[in-house]
Amino acid sequence: MKKINLYVFIQIIKSCTLVFFIFVSIAWLLQISRLFSYLNNLQIDFVKVLFLSFFLIPNLINVTLPFIILFGLIIAFIKFDKDKLEDIIKVAPIGRIRDEMDHGMRTKKSLDIDSKIDSPLV
Repeated sequence: MKKINLYVFIQIIKSCTLVFFIFVSIAWLLQISRLFSYLNNLQIDFVKVLFLSFFLIPNLINVTLPFIILFGLIIAFIKFDKDKLEDIIKVAPIGRIRDEMDHGMRTKKSLDIDSKIDSPLV
């Protein structure tokens, strides 16, 4: 179970990181293009504009975080569907829950067999 949890966690982190870098880079490029227009109007150095543009990144993260999580989870679940993770989880022994399910099935089967044995022949 720990391996499956680790796999799911890593895949979600990977997809959210991918979406994070895509969204933040697009938003940062849009903002820096706006700042370059100020560069021409106010006669500010290129290096200062570039340095000041990095202060926009925390705000961009704050604004785009819900979308990063949403699209990251969508990408992760698409990957899980391609990997047939549902089938892997059904087959893999998952500890006590799996044991309880097996015990419940054995109990039900034994009750069915007992009722067939005790029933009169028709």
